[in-house]
Amino acid sequence: MKPITLSEGIVVAVVSTVVAAPLSMALWLVFGSAYIYLSVFCLAVGYHAYLLRRAGRKAGKAVVGLCALAVLGAATLFGSLGEAVIVGVAFIWIIRSVFYQRSVISSLADLFLCGLSIGAGAWGFAVSSSVLVAVWCFFLVQAAVALVPTELGRRRSGETFGTADEALRFDRAYGAAQVALRELV
Repeated sequence: MKPITLSEGIVVAVVSTVVAAPLSMALWLVFGSAYIYLSVFCLAVGYHAYLLRRAGRKAGKAVVGLCALAVLGAATLFGSLGEAVIVGVAFIWIIRSVFYQRSVISSLADLFLCGLSIGAGAWGFAVSSSVLVAVWCFFLVQAAVALVPTELGRRRSGETFGTADEALRFDRAYGAAQVALRELV
């Protein structure tokens, strides 16, 4: 799996905004005021599908995708607009944490970015009263995921412990784990 690049993220933001315009209009004509819920649902499912399609591993993609679809569908049908947005963004974070990020710190940075994108989308809507501006702001901030290193804060393989005390504590913990494992077996 190749990491997401900034230019690819910007292209996704442009495509999402261009798709959101006719999608919102068509949904408004058919469903009336419920169009905004369905627009959020469709954009979230599309972005989840993009992330899952792009992920290199095959294990777990179908389960995560179906869970995202079910929970997002329930939030869209039975929850408020805010709940649907939060569930959609939560699954963006879950998908990227499971399939793209390789450390806890990178995953937390991605979580911060997801929260920032919700704020950017809300700000864009508050300033312009336009769904398109909100979608553009949201996905433009999401494009910044390319700037989050996937292995932020991880030790590299072959890197040694900083002090002899750390190595001693590790040896003690390893020994205790071996003893506990022998007692279990």
